Amino acid sequence: MQLHNLHSAIHFLYRHVQIVARLLQQSNHLDLIPFERVSPTGRERSLAPLQEGKIVVFEADFKLTSGSTHFIMTYRIVLLVVFSSVAVRAQTPQKPCPCCYPEARQFDFWIGEWETYTPQGKLAGTNRIVVMQDSCLLQENWNSNGSPYSGTSYNFYNPGTRKWQQVWLDNQGGNLLLEGTFENGRMILTSGELPNREQKLQIDRITWTPNKDGTVRQLWEITTDKGKNWTVVFDGLYKRLK
Repeated sequence: MQLHNLHSAIHFLYRHVQIVARLLQQSNHLDLIPFERVSPTGRERSLAPLQEGKIVVFEADFKLTSGSTHFIMTYRIVLLVVFSSVAVRAQTPQKPCPCCYPEARQFDFWIGEWETYTPQGKLAGTNRIVVMQDSCLLQENWNSNGSPYSGTSYNFYNPGTRKWQQVWLDNQGGNLLLEGTFENGRMILTSGELPNREQKLQIDRITWTPNKDGTVRQLWEITTDKGKNWTVVFDGLYKRLK
């Protein structure tokens, strides 16, 4: 009689594990949440909560006379469900990352939240650089200290030209288009030659240099004589907040 009950219990568990496995395959919620089981020693929690999923596993309490058989069978159904979840997740295709190749990650040292200081140690402003569009875009968000001036830039690697490009827009109507490459450990972006407010042809060049201590130097220079002489417009040291 005990052997018949054991066989029936195993058949019941196997049948319901198959049902749960099919549900896992049909659902995007693949993980398990905690459940309680009733045992002779009282109610016990099983499985820590996972970040995703809301599939609840219900178990049957079989009255078997064979010592620890109840516990062995309980843990077997849990492991089968967990392994089914892992197997289904492994078969689920991962979302591709079209911009995870090395060239497109050269500007990652700039990602983060920063305070930017002048060479004299004065806080010039704050800047927040975030990743967007499945890692294909870096967005800059600048706010000046003690001034309403702010601006945003969009930075991306162009595989067609094999160059980095930046589009800068500020709240005063100003804009800047830069292009360049990462070379000798520095990101150097340069504008085309365009008329400035004095109607002189001007080239802008901005260089970002990551330092060993985790800071980043941003040097903005301009020239009006085709690069013979350069004038510093801004020299800032980025110190990470987070």
